[in-house]
Amino acid sequence: MAIPFLFILVLSLIYLIYKRNIGGLLCLLTLFPDVIGMVLIRSGISGLAMITKYGLMLAVVYLARAQLGENVSNIWRSPVSKLFYALIVVMFLHNEVLVGGASAHVEIATFQLNIVLRILIPWILLMLCANDKNTITQYCKAVPWWGLFFMLVFIFLIGIAKENFDNRMSMTEETGINSISLSRYAAMTFCGTLVCLVMKCSKTMKYAYAGILIMSAFVLLLASQRGSVVGVGLAVVVALGFIMIKRRMFGQYIAVLFSIVILVFILLSYFDFQVFSRFEELKDYESMYRYADYGIAWKAYSENDYIWGLGSMGYSAYTNGFRQYPHSFILELMSEYGIVGLIFALTVLIYGIKLTIRVFKSNTSINPMMTIPMIWLALLCSALVSADFLHNAQFFLVTGMLVLTAQNVNANDDVELLEDETESETIETR
Repeated sequence: MAIPFLFILVLSLIYLIYKRNIGGLLCLLTLFPDVIGMVLIRSGISGLAMITKYGLMLAVVYLARAQLGENVSNIWRSPVSKLFYALIVVMFLHNEVLVGGASAHVEIATFQLNIVLRILIPWILLMLCANDKNTITQYCKAVPWWGLFFMLVFIFLIGIAKENFDNRMSMTEETGINSISLSRYAAMTFCGTLVCLVMKCSKTMKYAYAGILIMSAFVLLLASQRGSVVGVGLAVVVALGFIMIKRRMFGQYIAVLFSIVILVFILLSYFDFQVFSRFEELKDYESMYRYADYGIAWKAYSENDYIWGLGSMGYSAYTNGFRQYPHSFILELMSEYGIVGLIFALTVLIYGIKLTIRVFKSNTSINPMMTIPMIWLALLCSALVSADFLHNAQFFLVTGMLVLTAQNVNANDDVELLEDETESETIETR
């Protein structure tokens, strides 16, 4: 069963390299990298997963070699980039001085290495190779297709059981896919597909996008992660709001919001996904562990003179293993890396919101580049309440893409569509 998926993956990569589609390759490497390992492992060649990923990175560098020289300064151009590099330096220093040396702690050494491999290197790769509209547009238009490939691999290659519909933990145990990661893949796919669906394209593509949208919504609800569900809703409402209100379509916007409320009501009435009951649990939020994390994280931060942190994985040691991490990138970076971690986290939040507004305001119609701020909003809601620094890699890399997107948009300057889409519109007109 794995061989057809391996065949599709190889053909897709060959096609993207042949077409010099740098954006499509970067989309896979930064948003959907795990699908490479999922396919290779089940094909019996798991040892090639890491080699394949970094081989593709080298291929991207080779394809973008003409623009590397002029993009070197872009590596540190953004304040987010500068603070990110400062955070990495502080992380290594903290772990050496406060924790007693990463070399003496295998888990911390592995954590640091993964931060470099999964966030730092891809971040630099984006800054070097994705600083133009065409590449960003390619990146955005690849989201639905890599998302579809991931979901097909998850459903048909890994497999899901009937009991998974109302138990996200049994789903994780049976499939090996973390429900947080699954929900984020679905959220990114939903946002990217929705943008493509409302753009001009052939009827065939409309049907394809509609199918991907429905499938991603199903997987999103199946994963039962509240942050991702709220994030997708926020992204859709904000994106539509900027477009429709800018066009003075106030009545239509209210009608859309009302339709969304009706849709949610129908889902609550006729389907039994676990995510709905998990929202009901929020009524007793004061008894939840995640509520206590706010006080614990602040206590750890204040006890270190508001400057120093606990070091990587320090939150787990601070709570005697009771809480592995505080389930919020702000709380984690603040408690483990002190003032530098807090400044970086708040900069990502505030600067990211500012850039999101800039990208949304810069266009009068839906275009591919609006995919990035929508995905950023969706992942933001999840990263504020879920996972740790390492497993929020997608969110930080999308933040990097948001920086690049904002650098490449101008007021009322819609992104030109790729040649294949233009051709499809011409065919449809005929």
